[in-house]
Amino acid sequence: PSRVVTSSSRDRLPISKSNFPLLGEHNVMNAHAAVAAARAAGASMDQIKRGLKTFKPLPHRLETVHVWRNIRFVNDTTATTPDGTIAAIEALADHHHLWLIAGGADKELEYAGLAKTVKKHHPRIHILLLPGDASEKIKKALSRFKEHIHPVLNIREAVAIARRSAIPGDAVILSPGAASFTQFNNEYERGEEFVKAVKSLL
Repeated sequence: PSRVVTSSSRDRLPISKSNFPLLGEHNVMNAHAAVAAARAAGASMDQIKRGLKTFKPLPHRLETVHVWRNIRFVNDTTATTPDGTIAAIEALADHHHLWLIAGGADKELEYAGLAKTVKKHHPRIHILLLPGDASEKIKKALSRFKEHIHPVLNIREAVAIARRSAIPGDAVILSPGAASFTQFNNEYERGEEFVKAVKSLL
């Protein structure tokens, strides 16, 4: 036996968004569902508030790995589809510019939706495009914004270019929208390479 518990994005979280440790409106919606489930299971509001405030973001998922001179570096390597990258762009849209490290191995996906999101935030997005057949599809989908596309050889070069070019208030994010198999064994290895590059170059 079970019962349905509903939640809504119109509900208010029991803590302020400034105290919520996760990035992105999609994570706020996840928090609403978690609050509803916790209340149904008998958790007190104090316990729920404490859980929301102290929750640690999982590695490789919109993970802020460093903030340097008011430039945020974010590891979102598990965004292996365009939808994941779109969510990441929206999550960081309040930053001045976004330096998006994207591309990799193709998973037979389409990038028209990503192009619409880039158009929405143009000209504040710069794409640092990693090698791979998916990168060619991304480049084609974003052909209208080719002046904002910068091909790179690897993640270290992408981080170096972003570090030189970003200004306070910007965000640099690895959110590839593609698989990692042309250069890495898996997406986690790709994320670790990003983290190492950030820490070694700052």
